[in-house]
Amino acid sequence: MKHTSIFALTLLAALPALAQNDLSWVSQRSGSDANNCLFTTPCQTFQGAYAKTASGGIIKAIDAGKYGVVSITQPITIDGNGVGASIDVITASTAGVFVNTPGPVEIRNLGIHAAPGLFNSYGIESSNSNVIVDNVSITGGANWGVSVTGGTATINAVTVTNAGQGILIQDATATITDSVTRYSSNVGIFVVGVSAVTQALIERSRIISSTNVGLVSNNEGAAATTRISDCVITGNTTGVSTFGGGQIITFRNNTWAGNTTDGTTPFSISQK
Repeated sequence: MKHTSIFALTLLAALPALAQNDLSWVSQRSGSDANNCLFTTPCQTFQGAYAKTASGGIIKAIDAGKYGVVSITQPITIDGNGVGASIDVITASTAGVFVNTPGPVEIRNLGIHAAPGLFNSYGIESSNSNVIVDNVSITGGANWGVSVTGGTATINAVTVTNAGQGILIQDATATITDSVTRYSSNVGIFVVGVSAVTQALIERSRIISSTNVGLVSNNEGAAATTRISDCVITGNTTGVSTFGGGQIITFRNNTWAGNTTDGTTPFSISQK
């Protein structure tokens, strides 16, 4: 038995590791997570494909469908590929895409829908990562549409509808461009420094019809600075607010009007 065990262990050690794909595919029509995730034999869910994709690889959808939530702990790209790929969040304390890796991670061309009323739900949650979110629509009532805590974020062409907070940037550096938050039940975009200096640049974006405040910059222990350029802030109960010394710096080409209260201090510093 002893010799057999040693032989078996030696044989297993000599076997190559299972291959990981640089490019994996998912399909709702023909996929199975038992497959190897190649184009002709795709997987069925993003999480299933993630397990078979190399660090730095790409997962792409072949056809429209719901591909399930995914948790990410290595550099990767999730690409809905413009075919109508989506993720449904149906469980409390869950994110459609959860990112916890230094990255980089890219999430693009997706729809994410969170069932209303779910406690502590997220469209996308990023923790201490370098994350890129591009061309993503988040609907349905998540507590947080996009939540970035630590690290860096590049958010482009993202629309968040009916979230509690459309976009949260905390203890991080972020750029938000060509994006929309609308009908947020609390805050459209919330920039807050708690334990690290936080900076956000918001360009060519719209913050519309938040029940509480459109844009908040809050120093809650660390400096929070928000710079806005060519943005529209309208239809909110309060347009903009700063707390605890947080700053909103405008480049004087923004429009906020039609809010119940535009904000008694619409900007802390103005620049040409």
